[in-house]
Order: sequence, then structure tokens, then C-alpha cells
Amino acid sequence: MSAEITAPASGEYPSPVSPPYPAASKDVELRRAMTASARSASFTSADVVFEDEWLAVVDKPAGVYCDALLSALPCSAASDDPATKPNLHLANRLDRDTSGLMVITKCNKVAGKLVKAFTNHEVKKTYLALCIGCPPTWEKIKICSGHGRSKHGAWRVYAMSDVGRSLPGGSLVRDMSTKFEVLGVNGKGQFREPHSFGTDDIESITVQGKADDQISNDVKKHDFD
Repeated sequence: MSAEITAPASGEYPSPVSPPYPAASKDVELRRAMTASARSASFTSADVVFEDEWLAVVDKPAGVYCDALLSALPCSAASDDPATKPNLHLANRLDRDTSGLMVITKCNKVAGKLVKAFTNHEVKKTYLALCIGCPPTWEKIKICSGHGRSKHGAWRVYAMSDVGRSLPGGSLVRDMSTKFEVLGVNGKGQFREPHSFGTDDIESITVQGKADDQISNDVKKHDFD
């Protein structure tokens, strides 16, 4: 005997903690989307940094959708022979405007193992961001929150208390832990490589509600209320 599963009412879905984008951003997004579609053909064999019989590692340029790499892959993985053509699958994803390494698997078995490793946070991912504005007072910080797809399909940040709750598309809010480290400010001093984070030498912030107030960097384990 099977139990009936009902989705929560629209008003019962969790709300993202970040505010919605302004109306003017729609025009900007449309232009970027059109440019990204046109740039997919610029992907070349020089962007393939590693390849074997099981997978290929590619350096995705900024401004290109990651799904476009599957059809534009200019290596032996993209064979036109149906008998030898592998089943290509993205093991990880990057935002359109983010450049970086992506893993493309060539068989379902390898895809399943790598996707599971990424999902279970067994793979360490490091991002380098160039920012403008006032530098933070902290050198390292850890932010714990939830994340998931909103009703329009975009990935948004949610409160930790919303982890496990249902979202409009049928998925769930998942937990997310992001560690930040300032490597250099305005070219002052030598740019240094990121290093491993200890458990006791870093501020920890848990997102628990609307992020309307400024974060106090002087308080250890400060929570949003």
C-alpha cells in the first residue's frame, strides 16, 4: 500500500535569504545569454587539459554554458561513430560567467561515482574571485547555509533551518559550507596561495534568516536572526 505524497502549498515553501534581482537585470541577463550561446563554438582542443579512456578535464572559459561543452568537445570523446561514441556526462557544473576546470565522464559507471563524490562534498573545489569595494576586516571566514533552486530555477541561498524542506521544483534545500580567504588587497604585499583551513582559526557564520543586517566580524559564530 503506497502513501499519497502532497506538495506544500505555495506559501509554505522556504524563501531565499538574498533579495530578488532588480528589474533592469533582465535586459543584462538577456544580452549575456545571447553572447554565451554565440561563444560556444570558440571552445577548442587547447581547452582540454587532460583526457583518458574514462574522462576528460576541460578548462571552461567564462561566458560559456557548461552544457555546451558536451556538443563542442573537440577531442576523441566526441567521436561521430555510434559504435564507439561514449556517453558524455558532466560530473560537475560551473556558472556561465565562471571559468574553471570541469570533468566530463565517458561512461555511466564513472559518471555515477564522480557525481556522488561531488554531491557528498568529497571533492575540494577552490574558486578565485576578483572583487571591488571595501575589503573585509576578516582574513578567513566560514559561512554555513542552505542552497537550492527557487521557483524560477535559479540557485539561491536559504537559511540553515530550511535544509531538508521542499522547493517548488520538487527538490530539497541542501546544506552548503563555503570558506572564504582574502589572498591580497589592492596589490599590497605578495599574492599568496590559499591554504587549508583549521577548525579553530576561522570565524563561523550560520545563516538562519533574512540577511538584512550587516555581519559583525568581531563576533565568533554570529547568527543571522
